[in-house]
Amino acid sequence: MMEARGLTDAALPDLEALLQNLERERVRCPLTETALVALGLGHLHDSLFELAKLDASALAAVLRIAIAERRFRPVPRIDLVWTGPEAPVSTVLIGGYRFDHGGELFAPLHEVMKERGVDTTIFLDDAFGFIEKNWPFGEPLPTLYCDPRTADAGSRFSLHAKCIVVDERKALVTSANFTDRGQTRNLEMGVLVEDAAFASRLVQQWRGLIEAGLLVRAPAPPPSPC
Repeated sequence: MMEARGLTDAALPDLEALLQNLERERVRCPLTETALVALGLGHLHDSLFELAKLDASALAAVLRIAIAERRFRPVPRIDLVWTGPEAPVSTVLIGGYRFDHGGELFAPLHEVMKERGVDTTIFLDDAFGFIEKNWPFGEPLPTLYCDPRTADAGSRFSLHAKCIVVDERKALVTSANFTDRGQTRNLEMGVLVEDAAFASRLVQQWRGLIEAGLLVRAPAPPPSPC
């Protein structure tokens, strides 16, 4: 005999809709499949099978408990415990608006690019002079993309997003610019999301802008004179 799953498979919006209809007396108890179908909630019939004979007040109480549990239960944080060697970072994506003091901010990144071959892509508002002003290390260089509309005099467009994505697994979305002020003095706020689906979606958004021609690759800087 199949184990009863109760309200486990019922979506929160459906439970909220049913409770609202009960409170407004748009549905009567005991519940019937016909009544649920009329409300567009016929798919709840199996989930509500064991509750169908309750009166309206009892069913409403059960629904309120189930809804509160769905809304307020803590989301479990799951991390991998790993005793072997760490997989090296292989890709870094940075989106930013303003950059300065790059010799300090990007020194650790350049080090892993040089030592581990980490591929780095930076999306920025204005690529002009970025390497000269913020990348004093030489090779390897990051790949730069910018919005060509921002280069026009008097342009009202700007690439204002700020984020970092590592290996399409971890993503930092932040209000802080990649400047000394933004990183050390301002009161800024950000969210670090360790979720591969979200990180991958964020990367795909940037790639989609490239494919649509909205972001273009900045030309490589001329070689330094001997």
